[in-house]
Amino acid sequence: MSGRAAPSGPPARLLLADSDPALRRVLHLALEAHGYQVALADTAAVALELAGDQHPDLIVLDCGLPGAAAAIRQGQKDTTGGGAPWAPS
Repeated sequence: MSGRAAPSGPPARLLLADSDPALRRVLHLALEAHGYQVALADTAAVALELAGDQHPDLIVLDCGLPGAAAAIRQGQKDTTGGGAPWAPS
């Protein structure tokens, strides 16, 4: 078992927001190796902006980022019609 899903369309688009550059890099490389398209943000504000521009399938946000709670609330408001689930990490 390879840990990878069989491709069935375009790769999932993820948005990863974390202030730790080393963690962002490791997760970015690991997720891309598994076939995901990954956008990176180092602040909650950048994550919110990228989410609005890129419409990712999933957003993983470090809850310790300054402004993370406000970004989650805003992101949930912006996606009530269907959009990326906000997954606090």
